[in-house]
Amino acid sequence: MSIHKTILLALVIAVWFPTKFAIAEPQINPFKPSVRQIIVKAAKVWATPATPILHTAMCESRLNPLATNHTDKEYSVGIAQINLKAHKHITEAQARDVEFAANFMAENFSKGRQSMWTSYTKLYPKK
Repeated sequence: MSIHKTILLALVIAVWFPTKFAIAEPQINPFKPSVRQIIVKAAKVWATPATPILHTAMCESRLNPLATNHTDKEYSVGIAQINLKAHKHITEAQARDVEFAANFMAENFSKGRQSMWTSYTKLYPKK
């Protein structure tokens, strides 16, 4: 069988039996809060505006708990990109935990320590 016939046959099979060859979509739990919702909740707990935290986390990690930045100077992980070399009391599991990271950011923002995030200082430069 020629390569053209093989490709045509594969296309015909894929069209006739799409569910057998389709890539499964990830299952989303409708009851699990989104990263955005968790950040907003943490901001309320710490009585600080959620928008700057959301903007900063979006720039730091795209809200991805698996985000990692490993260089000679830092090993930053999670949605907040917590630098584990600078925060030796925080474990990697904690830094990757969305609720922990959201509360870490909200607490630091509420105490005026936003400048530890470079993206915050670029998003909100001092006037």
